[in-house]
Amino acid sequence: SMEGPLNLLDWANLGQKDNKIQQVIIKELSRPHLLVGHKDSWLEVPPAALAYWEKLNLKPYAPHKNMTYYVLSPDNVQITSRAKSFFNELSSVYQICNLGVHVPAKTAKTTDGFICVSIPNEQISTDKLQSLQMSKYIEYSQILGKQLCEEASYSDGSTVIYLIDPFSYPSHQDSALASMVQCLSSISHSTSKHSNSSLVLQIVPVSHVLSHDLSFNRLKELAFTVFLKCRRVSIETRRWKTGSRSPDGSV
Repeated sequence: SMEGPLNLLDWANLGQKDNKIQQVIIKELSRPHLLVGHKDSWLEVPPAALAYWEKLNLKPYAPHKNMTYYVLSPDNVQITSRAKSFFNELSSVYQICNLGVHVPAKTAKTTDGFICVSIPNEQISTDKLQSLQMSKYIEYSQILGKQLCEEASYSDGSTVIYLIDPFSYPSHQDSALASMVQCLSSISHSTSKHSNSSLVLQIVPVSHVLSHDLSFNRLKELAFTVFLKCRRVSIETRRWKTGSRSPDGSV
């Protein structure tokens, strides 16, 4: 038997029968480069370059994905006010990162994309209050899902729905998460027939929304998350510089 810590060679030979140590060739592979856009060309860059994405003015190896967003938020003045600033900042980051346009939905029922959930705040036991609050969120999710099916613009664009998770019950985290998942399922089920459009569902903790020192990197992470979740494929024509090559190798 071998005692640790083991080096790579020891680990590779671990489990060999009759203590017959075989010659193992270990070769370190170089880190793969990533294909990104820069101006009108494609470039291969190391993974470390992603930290400087916006500074280098890079673009994803994909067409822009223009997003219209809805926000399912508690009907609370403090949360709603901060959430509007949060998503305005997110829209700016999304555009700065060359991902496309990220704008609030404007319909007959909302002009800023916000659907405010009237969450009960009664003087009852925590368990009953939590149950009431969660049922309200699920109810509004079903309403929003039906509303999306009625909106003509929904079938023509990529839509992201943010659910601000307001539940902060340390002893009931599992049930709170299950309710959020049920909200997402309600919306997804209601819109499942609209296969021509892309619907992105994203939970955002209320602590992120209320934070006054939210970093640019966290907003960038969220922007890329919804971008990558969107499966909508659009057609885009790029002009290539003389001598530059397209992704398939042609000039």
